[in-house]
Amino acid sequence: MKEAIGGSWITIIVITFIVLFASFMSLSINWSKTYKVKDEIVLAIERNNGVNPDSLEQIGAYMADLGYRTVGDGCPDHYVGFTYDGTKTYSSPSYCIKANFVGATATGHKSFTAYYSIVVFFRLDVPIIRHIIKLDLEANTKIILPRVDDLVAKRGKEY
Repeated sequence: MKEAIGGSWITIIVITFIVLFASFMSLSINWSKTYKVKDEIVLAIERNNGVNPDSLEQIGAYMADLGYRTVGDGCPDHYVGFTYDGTKTYSSPSYCIKANFVGATATGHKSFTAYYSIVVFFRLDVPIIRHIIKLDLEANTKIILPRVDDLVAKRGKEY
């Protein structure tokens, strides 16, 4: 009888360690995927001189290739939410972007020079318990100077 009880304790300990190891692997893979998406969003915005259809298309293609489908509850104030395919949304966005304009022109108009703030969502779900961990990862791009042809097109509309 003593050996039967000892064998069941060892089985419980082994199962516990297997569950802990699988949980740790799941957490680290999802965390890594979220950081990869955040970094790619920053790079796509910087490569394309801001948020435009080209950058949104690159972000969507990367998210589809990576299989990132995490959505948040909503964006912080003054942010615009986007789904993974690049359409604007106010409920359940995949990521949020905000343009922060730097300075003003000599005439007092808004400057076209900006950096972008990005929020990407990390969620760890367990089927019965639901959300165990909910985190929002934030990042900023470098200051982006507009291209001359973009500046001329915008200036014609602004003034």
